Amino acid sequence: MGKRRREIDVKLLLTAIQKTCAFENLLFLRFGGNVLEEESRNPFLEETNPFLEKKQRASLTSEKGMIINKFDRIITQAFDPFLYIYIDSQDK
Repeated sequence: MGKRRREIDVKLLLTAIQKTCAFENLLFLRFGGNVLEEESRNPFLEETNPFLEKKQRASLTSEKGMIINKFDRIITQAFDPFLYIYIDSQDK
């Protein structure tokens, strides 16, 4: 985007931001529940059954019970240096 800065107009910028936000939301919906934490293990069960796999639970809630989106702005932050294009168009 830096090399093609002069070719970026407001419509293209907003479309790219919308599609990127939708992609990040899709990532969250698809992979957001896969934060793995090990459960406490029972050594007796592991010793008697070597083929037993311990299930891992997913935890997406913080201490206050809110959902944490670990994909929030991981890609869209790349658009921050180019937001002046939108601001300039609003000023005009």
